[in-house]
Amino acid sequence: MLLKPLSKSTKSNFDICPRRAWEFKCNGAEPIFSQPAANGQEVHGLWGRALLGEDASTVATSASNHEVSDLFYRALLATPTRKSVTSTFEQYITADRSGVLCALDDAWVHGYLDRIDHDVWENTAYVDDLKTGKFEKDDRDERHIYAGILTKALYPDIERVVFTRIFARSGNCPAWIYAWERGRLVVTGPLGDIEVFASHADNPLVPLYLEVILQQIDQTEPNPRPGRHCISMYGQACQFLGAECPGGLDLPQILKPTLPTQRNLGTAFLEIGRTAKTDITSVRPEVAADALAAVLQLKAATKNVEEKIKTWANENGDIVVDGDTYGWRETTKAEVDKSKVLDTLLGLGFAPSQIADIINISFTSLSRLSKRRYGDVRDLLLTSAVTEQPGSPSFGKIKEDQNDQHK
Repeated sequence: MLLKPLSKSTKSNFDICPRRAWEFKCNGAEPIFSQPAANGQEVHGLWGRALLGEDASTVATSASNHEVSDLFYRALLATPTRKSVTSTFEQYITADRSGVLCALDDAWVHGYLDRIDHDVWENTAYVDDLKTGKFEKDDRDERHIYAGILTKALYPDIERVVFTRIFARSGNCPAWIYAWERGRLVVTGPLGDIEVFASHADNPLVPLYLEVILQQIDQTEPNPRPGRHCISMYGQACQFLGAECPGGLDLPQILKPTLPTQRNLGTAFLEIGRTAKTDITSVRPEVAADALAAVLQLKAATKNVEEKIKTWANENGDIVVDGDTYGWRETTKAEVDKSKVLDTLLGLGFAPSQIADIINISFTSLSRLSKRRYGDVRDLLLTSAVTEQPGSPSFGKIKEDQNDQHK
């Protein structure tokens, strides 16, 4: 398979499902954006206008909704300020297979940098990547492509790139430093973790990272990879479920494969279903694998059909099944005044241990505290109040680090 030129989104789609990556890159499919994604795109535009000199309050008046306006102000507050630098926004960069700047027709990797500041005196480039979503995570591929490949292609003689993620909602801004020196690239993370690439190439990241990915893609067929992502792809079912996806994501194809290379998942599914629980351990591994693939596809197909039925009911009215009526109705949502709850409990003399039994405080809520506003307190709580405890066994897709621990 050829996915040229490679981008951060193409790599993400390839890791999730090769077929999905192929649909977008090679078959001309256009992504369907959710409302949060559309809001994020709008925030990026407003953010760039303000940083280029427009009055922030004037820019905010053009926001399409309150959430966009709020995220815009949060993004501005979190953005690092730098002097004596040349700033560029939405910089589009294309590089060839050797990591050298080139025309689009010759490009093997490309992407847009949200903001890039070039400090010629320090021979350093600062790359800011704005994130408006609710989840804060590090995308290693995105970092390497943006900071290690594209920025280095734009400034071949640069010695250092500081890549900063700006999480608008919390104000957290973790940074990674990419430093090139004598045939080595050293990447230092915000917690001091280090990744080293050593090669005789001008940019060691090209042969040791980019070329490895390109070869992996070249050796992969554009086949579907069923899983939970079929059901929930960025908050919604994959847009290729059904006729567009040849992976048997609708029931007839699961029970009777239509592709010569497709496994007979339906047979495996029925074999597992008919096997007594006391005899299940004797089933062959390949049958268990095919049956699980069928389960994942059936879940995806069920979710897909359910969403379409909801859309039908929204336009046509209620549906009656065996005397029971299903349809859309207005609901109410209870809002809790958290400050009032705490004031009341403290006023009644409740001890902290008693309040902890009533109020839900989780690791997720602590980790999402704004580092800009509660930096020292946040770090103190995460180090002093959080411990690792054995949890219940869970079944699901195993990550690489979990697989290594199991071994």
